[in-house]
Parts: sequence; C-alpha cells; structure tokens
Amino acid sequence: MLVDGASRSSLVLVSVFSGIGEEAFFRGAVQPEFGLVVAAVLFGILHVGPDRRYLFWTVWAVLAGLLFGGLYAVTGGLLASMLAHVLHNTATFLFWKKSRMAAIP
Repeated sequence: MLVDGASRSSLVLVSVFSGIGEEAFFRGAVQPEFGLVVAAVLFGILHVGPDRRYLFWTVWAVLAGLLFGGLYAVTGGLLASMLAHVLHNTATFLFWKKSRMAAIP
C-alpha cells in the first residue's frame, strides 16, 4: 500500500530516511557492540514480511545487512553503508512501484 499510493519523490524520501536511520542504528550502534553477524541477523529479523511469501525478502535483508556491515567495517564509517542502503531502497521502491503499475489494467 505504501508503494502503490506514493509518488516517486515520496519513495525516494522514505528511502533516504530509512537508509540513514537503519544504518545509524544497525551499523553505528548494534554492530560495534555485538558484531557484524548479530547486526545483520537482527536487521533481517526486523525485515520479516507478513507471511511465507516474503521469506526471500528476509534472507535478502540478512545478506544486505552483511554487505552494509562489511562496508562499515572496511571504511570505518557510516557514509558508504548509508549510501548503499539508500540506493538499494530507492531502486527497490521505484522498481516495485513500476512493476505494480504495469500489473494494474
């Protein structure tokens, strides 16, 4: 519902805020305290969908958490993981919206 009714600019704005906020929390707070794997798994758990159809999304979120966490570990800062997360969310939201609009007759 969020994607269907939202404008493209709204989806980009949601992507920016969610990417920055999630990276500040998971990589900036959780990962330094508990490690990369814990942060990535927690990230995945918090991205569990409403039913089994979204299991792939949860697994993908764990893998993305590992990637974002790896960027944080390699660079020593949050900028790279925040940028990657924002770009991922933006691409996902815009692709999802386009595919949903194409499916509507």
